Amino acid sequence: MAYVPVICDNCGTLFAVSNIIGGTGIATFAGSTVGPCPVCGKSGRIPDGTYEFAHDTLKLLQGPQRTKDELRRFAQILRNVVEGDTSIEQAQTTIRHEMPELAALAEEVAKTRNAQLRMFWIKVILTAVSLLLASQNVNIQIDVHDVINSTIEQQVQH
Repeated sequence: MAYVPVICDNCGTLFAVSNIIGGTGIATFAGSTVGPCPVCGKSGRIPDGTYEFAHDTLKLLQGPQRTKDELRRFAQILRNVVEGDTSIEQAQTTIRHEMPELAALAEEVAKTRNAQLRMFWIKVILTAVSLLLASQNVNIQIDVHDVINSTIEQQVQH
């Protein structure tokens, strides 16, 4: 069963809901909300776009250019934190002003006091965003477990 990504409108938690269309096929989501969030119990939104559901995989076929541009900018801000060019506080402020719908996620990451753990979560988010953007250009399947395992391997190597 494929899982659909959801971003909580209240606390910014990134969570997943099981395939809400059932089976396999293609679905377009625009302004779709689901819930409850496992952290705060409020509703979240599915990122707008056209998705293909096939067995245990989800592939973003097409998303609005605005969403792609925002994800690219969000990733660049997070990469600046990883590279030490920007503090987490500066990144949080930039995200809050440029893309308020992602501000809650940035705030949750910033709350992580352990610097190594914070960097780990930033890299998990960067990996997921990179895979999501890449899936629009090539036939790639995204598995949450692969994202986390890949990030752990990268973290261990450094």
